[in-house]
Amino acid sequence: MKSLNTSHWQPHVIAGRDNFDEYQEGQGSNARFNFMESFYQRNSTTVIVADSGNNCVRIVDRITNTTSRLSGRCGDPDGFGSIDGPFYSAGFASPSFFVRLPDTVSGGHEQLAFKDFSAVRKMDFTTETVSTMAQDDQIQQLSALTINPDNSSLYLSFLNGIAKLDLLTNKLTILSLSRRHGRPVDGPLSVAVFESGISSLTFLNPSVLLISDYNNDMIRVVDLITEEVTSLCQIPEASKYSCYGGVKSGDIQECAVCSPNALLVIPEKNQVLLGSVGFFGYIKTTGL
Repeated sequence: MKSLNTSHWQPHVIAGRDNFDEYQEGQGSNARFNFMESFYQRNSTTVIVADSGNNCVRIVDRITNTTSRLSGRCGDPDGFGSIDGPFYSAGFASPSFFVRLPDTVSGGHEQLAFKDFSAVRKMDFTTETVSTMAQDDQIQQLSALTINPDNSSLYLSFLNGIAKLDLLTNKLTILSLSRRHGRPVDGPLSVAVFESGISSLTFLNPSVLLISDYNNDMIRVVDLITEEVTSLCQIPEASKYSCYGGVKSGDIQECAVCSPNALLVIPEKNQVLLGSVGFFGYIKTTGL
């Protein structure tokens, strides 16, 4: 785990060491992690870490740079499994993708939603409990979560589709579920094909959802009003075998991206920042 000094743009190790995928508590580089997938800055001195490979959640004290277990069976080879309950006894199955739930939903409690393999779960820091928000046998291998702009619903992507969880009623609605694998297919949301590889979801505006399709080298655009799916920034078929990560920035008619991962909307600039393997760029959102 590293912080970035913005005055010199140099990373500084807070906890853990490179190339040590194991479990150990401790201070600074004495701590060990196994595939950290998500962070939550709880306050100025505390960072919550999803230690996905160790099936647990850790806490890093930024005053002492000390790492300790918060919840889950860290380091237990038999510790894989989603178990609800108090922090001290709860179990996890590759937790990641923390999303802070709005106070209008949590009743003023500090709550984090997260994906736990094929379930949406939450941690309540007020009651110090872990519980399952939603789970469906049709939804396998969750990949990303995001909350819509009016804070009413949590949108999630999974192995071959996307779904919506109403945060007020906890009703889970599958918006798209591909029954076959293969190249992605645009068109009506109910029949569009999403192959495994969705790595990020974000809202361009209240009615348009952007999806990074990592495996297929493109950005998917979901219009939630017309319920239509389109694709942007596709790499030409002739170039795919030489696509090892990269971004061609520019207008939506000209952009191209290899293995898109992270997406960040910058409304005031009419841009979406794109992160891919080893590269960083943007697309202009005018026209979307």
